[in-house]
Amino acid sequence: MDRLEIFQQIRNRYGVSVANDLASVFFCQSDDKVLLEINFIDPEEESVTFDLLRIGEYSDGGRGDDFISYFSLSNDIIDNIRLLLEFHRTKLLNLFFDLFDQELVLRYFELRQGIANSMKRQ
Repeated sequence: MDRLEIFQQIRNRYGVSVANDLASVFFCQSDDKVLLEINFIDPEEESVTFDLLRIGEYSDGGRGDDFISYFSLSNDIIDNIRLLLEFHRTKLLNLFFDLFDQELVLRYFELRQGIANSMKRQ
């Protein structure tokens, strides 16, 4: 399995919103897996690993079986990393909130909930 450290690229791209308690972030890829591994400074806190082949969307808005993963085994690891780093901050926050400062995450989800509640009242 290829395994590349991408913490500095994430810090450069997303700045101060990135969590301060991260030790490392690895992008991992083999012939049958594409993973994102997040490790924390605190040794008591368990690493978090995401199966990136399960991250994607449905072309019809989720009503069918046409799931399209954002990441592909046919891409090399560099192309998949590039794709991840092109994600807008809010997309990345929704998918991998462990990467971000938890106060920011909480404020973001509170704001989203407030917007959803105000839309229901209309």
